Amino acid sequence: VFSSACIAAVAVTGSLSFGAVVDFNTVNDFGTQASSTNFNHTTALPWFAEANSVGVGAIPTRGLQLQATGSDTSFIYKNGTGFDLTPTNAAFTTSIFFKKADSTAGGRIFDVGAAVSPTATLSATDGHASVRLRTSGTLGITLQYRNNNADLGGQSTSQNLTTGNWYKLNFTVTNAGSGNVTLLSSLDDYGTDGTALVTAGITGLASSAASANALITADNSIYGGFRVRNEGTGGGVTAFDNFAFSDVPEPTAIALAGLLAPAFMRRRR
Repeated sequence: VFSSACIAAVAVTGSLSFGAVVDFNTVNDFGTQASSTNFNHTTALPWFAEANSVGVGAIPTRGLQLQATGSDTSFIYKNGTGFDLTPTNAAFTTSIFFKKADSTAGGRIFDVGAAVSPTATLSATDGHASVRLRTSGTLGITLQYRNNNADLGGQSTSQNLTTGNWYKLNFTVTNAGSGNVTLLSSLDDYGTDGTALVTAGITGLASSAASANALITADNSIYGGFRVRNEGTGGGVTAFDNFAFSDVPEPTAIALAGLLAPAFMRRRR
């Protein structure tokens, strides 16, 4: 495991050739299992649903709000042809904004990552890679890598997240060649309205050249997504917003002296 100060920052040039952002401002951006414009829902009763005035912004816009009922559910972005991870050095990044709830017990909160098809999940034996956010009681959080339902290591921080603040969880996967991948993640604080970065790299997690299931590195059609558990008293998250999934242009320089700076398309409010 690595501290946030050791996470690689990637300097890039050029433009993104593959990318998608869902800001949930349009009806059925998220929708239901039957109506979603952008996501395949793996169950009919998700934890979250579209709602007005719960998203990021000084004047909150639309977002995803916690519902009274739900289940362990993956939401996989289904539009387009997917991302080709087969070339060595090919890389994608996924991210999502979430609003911290008043959680008082430990539990699995949510994962963000990618799966090998738009109908797969970020769970069980489906081909996938993801980073998981867990609460560690009242004292902090844990980031934990997952690869086809196997743990690849984790890192905890004693810094508790601020209830009511927006945070962004980033996850980047690079095909390192020879059946290996490099995984990077970071958690950033975007304050009370989610529109401006307050603190980058509250915690981060890196794993260099981790062994990857062939379903991941040999797949030419990867789909981003997120999985919601929201265990523990208080649940951990009250709202989501601004899901993003994109390629990372091949770097022209790699520095090890900064925080993770994933390149992706994102819509500001």
